[in-house]
Amino acid sequence: MPDVALEKIETGEATASEARRLISELLKEGSEKSLERLYATLGAWIWNALESRRRDPELREWFDILRRTSATLAPRNAAYAERFRAFYDLLQMSINTSKLARVSVVAILRLLRDAPSCQMEKAAIAKRLKLRDANLSRILRLMINAICGTNGTGKIRSFRFDARRFA
Repeated sequence: MPDVALEKIETGEATASEARRLISELLKEGSEKSLERLYATLGAWIWNALESRRRDPELREWFDILRRTSATLAPRNAAYAERFRAFYDLLQMSINTSKLARVSVVAILRLLRDAPSCQMEKAAIAKRLKLRDANLSRILRLMINAICGTNGTGKIRSFRFDARRFA
């Protein structure tokens, strides 16, 4: 398999359909070298997808590719099967966070806007929006990186809209 095709996967230039065909070829070959190259390629792809906060519908196809790759390898190479399982677990977390965040970010921003001094403790946000702590933590982490600031540390932490990030 040409390295150019694998580089297209690594850089995100390949579609999920193109990648599926290329990965199928590598799995048929099945050599240790081809599995190493596939692991490195998909590791680079997943890093880029997560780092760029990719949230498009094609991620579900990539999840299926990673899941099937793991399942295909399970009977003959358990170590690589588990590595690919870790990849699809990460991608599943990203997909789940994306669905949850779409609904919740606007509601959290409204709460912060309407709160005294435009800030509110995490526990109060969770209670008002009826979100579990783990889900709220994921959303707030995303928001902190993009549009919110924090005061305090640990469990007692206030979140605020940070308009300076848009200046």
